[in-house]
Amino acid sequence: LANATVLDALAGGADGMWCGLSEEGAPMGHACSAVALTNLARLGNKHVMAEYNTENLVSAARKVAVATTGKPVPSKQVVYGSSAVDVCF
Repeated sequence: LANATVLDALAGGADGMWCGLSEEGAPMGHACSAVALTNLARLGNKHVMAEYNTENLVSAARKVAVATTGKPVPSKQVVYGSSAVDVCF
């Protein structure tokens, strides 16, 4: 629900979000910016591609997840897992 909450708050006028790059890099209950930025782009937000260097977003999220947990990223992790069904940039 963290990512849905971010999108809802932004749709309601919020101008920022508090989250970690990967789900594993953020404390409990925080959203994942890799997923949030992907969702914003998917919903047609043109500013995401213009304002953020998204080319290495997936690989950076994977590195943060591994550094935080010491384990490989689960293959079906949304957006940045190796078998993710979502396409990220």
